[in-house]
Amino acid sequence: MIAKNPYRRLKELLGIFVSNEKVVINIPPELSLILNHKKSLMDVLKRIKFKIKGKPVFNLKIYPSDFQIEIDGKHHVNLSDDVFNKPIPIACNFTLIVPNRFNLSPGKYRLSYSFTRGGGAVLFKVPVRPLSEMVKTTEAVHEIKSEIFIDFNIDFNTERVCPGCAKILQLAHNICKYCGKDLSEIKAIGNSSDSIVKDLAISAVTDPSPDVRKEAVDAIGNFGDKNVLGVLTYILLNDPDENVRKKAADELGNLHHPFSIGALSLALKDESSLVRKKAIEGLKKIKKKNE
Repeated sequence: MIAKNPYRRLKELLGIFVSNEKVVINIPPELSLILNHKKSLMDVLKRIKFKIKGKPVFNLKIYPSDFQIEIDGKHHVNLSDDVFNKPIPIACNFTLIVPNRFNLSPGKYRLSYSFTRGGGAVLFKVPVRPLSEMVKTTEAVHEIKSEIFIDFNIDFNTERVCPGCAKILQLAHNICKYCGKDLSEIKAIGNSSDSIVKDLAISAVTDPSPDVRKEAVDAIGNFGDKNVLGVLTYILLNDPDENVRKKAADELGNLHHPFSIGALSLALKDESSLVRKKAIEGLKKIKKKNE
């Protein structure tokens, strides 16, 4: 289970590597959980600042486009890529790549990391390693990913999920400020009088076991209720386990609601062929039902 204070292990898990040309900052899954998953990746990147030896290694206010990223090994260079407009995936292995403009060499340096706008910074000494050592370090981090607790940061008592775009909204919002969908006919889980649905939703997005999350998704889908579209959509686009995402795609297809077309279309780009197949099947079901 993830520690209540993720910064406690930041010093151990954060990986910084250098070559003559670039600096690579590997943000492991445990740290990525504290990033804001309600905002787009670009909004999050604008709030992250790294300094090494007092030098602004990563700061978009100073260097707005001179960087690259990797998410779970997938490289993204073009800032117009859709990935920058979507929330960062939950518990991903996230890497920043920037030019080595300050000629850093391997050694141990004082690092300053800040995330919250206008907030303070975390300061500690961190080893900067040769880039050639990155492979074995990130392999160890991938092992951690499978063990950490999944925290989707949703409070169903005060928030709801838009079934059109999977963004998190305040409970009282009946119009999604992100995609414009009218949600007035879909009751938020937090407003439901059925405590079983809420308990299942919590299990589906927070249980550390993928098997339990999958079973919870299956149970939610069995209610056959459009009010569960939001949580299923969020799981489809964010859960780190392909079998859980596959099950969410299957349940959305079975519910036949047009709101799910957008999420299932996005799932066509999922890294898992199992999820992509279920997304295609779901889109076919919705089209057939609504013809």
